[in-house]
Amino acid sequence: MYAVTESVLGTAVFATTMGVRQGSPTSCLLFIIFVNDLIKSIKDNCGDDGFLSWLHILVLMDDTVLLATTRERMLHKIGLMKTFCDNYGMKVNEAKTKFFVVGGNAADMEPLRVAGLEVLRCQQYSYLGATFTADGSVHQAVRTHALAKAAHVSKFVSFLKKNNDIPFQVKKRVFDAALMSAILYGCESWLNADLKLIVKLYNWALKTLLDVRMTTCNDVCYIESGNPPINTVIKKNKGNI
Repeated sequence: MYAVTESVLGTAVFATTMGVRQGSPTSCLLFIIFVNDLIKSIKDNCGDDGFLSWLHILVLMDDTVLLATTRERMLHKIGLMKTFCDNYGMKVNEAKTKFFVVGGNAADMEPLRVAGLEVLRCQQYSYLGATFTADGSVHQAVRTHALAKAAHVSKFVSFLKKNNDIPFQVKKRVFDAALMSAILYGCESWLNADLKLIVKLYNWALKTLLDVRMTTCNDVCYIESGNPPINTVIKKNKGNI
């Protein structure tokens, strides 16, 4: 941790005496070392948790997920996290902190309250860009993902209309690098989910890229563009796990 750091908020630059330096290549490593105590505390104080065994927490920098098989165990883990935050001068962002229950009963749906911290229930939540739903259904998660990515396809269509005179290869690079990354994000976890909405988005974007009618045969578009059906791409990504 640095004694004095400079942070940027909008157009303002201000000094802080806690935290890591913004943009420094060592900041990520320093922060990981810092939050390692949280992982160790939960691991040492929780023991095996049913079918989760030792899997109590997922952490990527300050994006944290707590997992538990019962309400009581979750309250215990939240308490450990709250203690860690209090000891190290950190605060939990209650507005972004939610929980959901897969199965469970009415009592499990009640807000989680620990040491002044209140966590409210939600039906779905996005973690690192991937959507998880309270019903535990991969089909519903993929559907939610597709509905969210429809906005990306709309932006791509708008981009093509505004830049109709740029070379096709440039348009295709945007399609492959930007749009496909958004549509396929997290596809390794889709298992046997229904991909109809994803296929629809893909074909819509591909036909707009080729500037052909929406009624054009899909196979013709795949051949002309050199892009395979998206089902094939997803299966290949799953095989690379």
